[in-house]
Amino acid sequence: MNKAKRGKRKQREYYKLRLDSASMEAYSMLQTNLDFYGIDQKQQVILITSSLQAEGKSTTISNLGVAFAQSDKRVLIVDLDLRKPVQHRIFNVPSTTGVTTVLTGKSKIEDAIKPTDRDNLFLLPCGIRPPNPTELLRSEALRQLIEYLRTKYDIIILDTPPVLALADAAILSKYADSVLLVVSAGIVDMTSLELSIKNLNMVNANIIGVVMNNIKVGDHRNSYYYRYGYGYRYGND
Repeated sequence: MNKAKRGKRKQREYYKLRLDSASMEAYSMLQTNLDFYGIDQKQQVILITSSLQAEGKSTTISNLGVAFAQSDKRVLIVDLDLRKPVQHRIFNVPSTTGVTTVLTGKSKIEDAIKPTDRDNLFLLPCGIRPPNPTELLRSEALRQLIEYLRTKYDIIILDTPPVLALADAAILSKYADSVLLVVSAGIVDMTSLELSIKNLNMVNANIIGVVMNNIKVGDHRNSYYYRYGYGYRYGND
């Protein structure tokens, strides 16, 4: 197998649903924590981002979407990473129509939203990657789109680029009720995490927790564990 084919296979394996019982139990715990948090504060639109690439952000989003859908909620994942979209690969759906084609008037929202193989879970993929992603993300059309989606779905999860790579997540946080940061052990350091939180706080993003990903505990080298808390928002250990 040549290098290019190996690279594509590795990428397909990286972006996938974690359906083993231990992983899904962790995602279910995260979903339950968000439900309890939502008793006092509305948690309909959740933006999930990370500090850097390759922290497991998109995989966390897809699996959390499955967990919410399994709790009988009508769930929509919106891929707003207009530069490097991957949700359509995870769920194996076409991305010829999506966010970008809806915002530019080239397709209807009903045609762009795709059902997944999971009951109650739907995906609005990126669509055709645009030459002007920041302009689209700042547009009034996107604000109106998200407000419309609020009337159709119980939970809307926004997949956005990493905070330290682009300003997109900060721009999009104004549309979300809450923000979760995915932090991969061994990839991001405390300085980068604090800078990400500072950037989000500057736009008054409602950061409600940190998802700790890829923590090695004992011999469970591939287990996923989640730390859900509020300390990092204030720069504490």
